[in-house]
Amino acid sequence: MKTFLLASLFAAISLYANSQTKGTNSVGFGVNLNNRDSEQPNSSDKQSSHQYLLNYGHFIKDNVKIGISGSYGRQKFESLNSYSLTSELYGGGLSYQKYYPLFKKLYAYAGANAGYQYSEEAYLNTPSAREIKTNIYTVGASGGVAIFLSKHLALEAHLLNASALYSKGKDVDNGAETTQQGFHLNSSGALNNFGFQIHFLF
Repeated sequence: MKTFLLASLFAAISLYANSQTKGTNSVGFGVNLNNRDSEQPNSSDKQSSHQYLLNYGHFIKDNVKIGISGSYGRQKFESLNSYSLTSELYGGGLSYQKYYPLFKKLYAYAGANAGYQYSEEAYLNTPSAREIKTNIYTVGASGGVAIFLSKHLALEAHLLNASALYSKGKDVDNGAETTQQGFHLNSSGALNNFGFQIHFLF
């Protein structure tokens, strides 16, 4: 009986899996929470980070989605015998994704993205407290897999992201400026660590 019920459920889900059609909208969410405490004989460290992502996408044609996203993050590091650091991050981005059917509800996708992130870092409990503000610009490509569980629900996992970035930071206290250019290849989302997202379709 249980086998029959499970088979019926999967059959019902597969009937409504074609939600990536032209005109479909999606709202996606991502959350990344980390907390770590480290105890050593002469030191104690605490580190926490909280990041949140919200995005909106629209299928401009079957299996092709464009999207816009916004993110917010806050990180904090405290060391008993050293400095403490707090940082806030605000970001936004544009994306283009094309989906390729693999098996029934399972799809692979590849696409391009561009993003911007602004961060403020404050170093405390140091000989000279510092505040650093940084602007980061990225362009890149990403790929992953998606499963369309039902007409209104999908899950996406970013498996690979390659991006080029340019950043410019300014030390508020002494006016010093730093710039950085680079290329990154990793297994997380662009501008963030949102490797897994939930999408509601309508």
